[in-house]
This record gives sequence, structure tokens and C-alpha cells, in this order.
Amino acid sequence: MKKVKLGLLLGLVVVLVAAFALPGCAPEVAPPEAPPEEEEEEEEVPVGPIKIGINFPLTGPKANFGTMDWLSIQMAYAKFGVEEVGGRPIRFVIEDNRGDPATGKSAFEKLAILDEVDVVLGGYTSSVGVVQAAAANDL
Repeated sequence: MKKVKLGLLLGLVVVLVAAFALPGCAPEVAPPEAPPEEEEEEEEVPVGPIKIGINFPLTGPKANFGTMDWLSIQMAYAKFGVEEVGGRPIRFVIEDNRGDPATGKSAFEKLAILDEVDVVLGGYTSSVGVVQAAAANDL
């Protein structure tokens, strides 16, 4: 039993000596150089209103749902009173897709290309949403 304790004690001493002695044997390493600071490019700050495109079925067989969505947006806009973000006023650009995929696609393209909106909301039905997503992918 004494030999086991002596062996463990000797092993502990060897480990402690190695732990304190070996780091001192390592060569000195210079601290890493900081990368050169790059000049920050000035971000182009957008000007003008934030245009939100609305592409809902406001007429046709799905008009009830598109109108409900549009009225909900108007209610939220009025309730929260956010009329501008970062000094830029919010403007809505509305298109009626009539729940028709072809009309929805052309309405989306008009909003994105001609009206240059910042974001488009809409595509209530999946058939219109799919063609809107494809049109967005193509831009």
C-alpha cells in the first residue's frame, strides 16, 4: 500500500514539475499583428419614401380576403402611428391581382420594376404566390 501511495505521489510531482517547467521552454512568440485597418466605405443612404407594394385580390372571387388584408394593414398603420422610418415616409402602392396568377405576376413585375417598391406584400392565393415568387427569382 505504501508503494502505491509513493508511486502516486511521485507521479503527481512529475506532472506538476512538467506543468510548470515546460511552458518556460517554449520559444517566445510575437503577438499576432493586427490586420491593417481598412477604410470604411460610406454607405449610400436611401432617400425618398419607403414604398410598400400591395398585391392583393381586391376584385374578383377572392376580393373579400384581399380587401380584409388591405384593411388590416391600414388599421395597423393607423394604430401604431408609424408614418416614417429613419426619416423616410412610408407610401403604399396598390395593385389588384384579382386572384389570377397571370395578373398577379404582371402586378408584381410592375411594382418591382416600374414603381421600384422596396417590398411587396401579397399573393393571398397559392397560385398567385407561386408565380410572384418565380417572378421575384427572375429579377
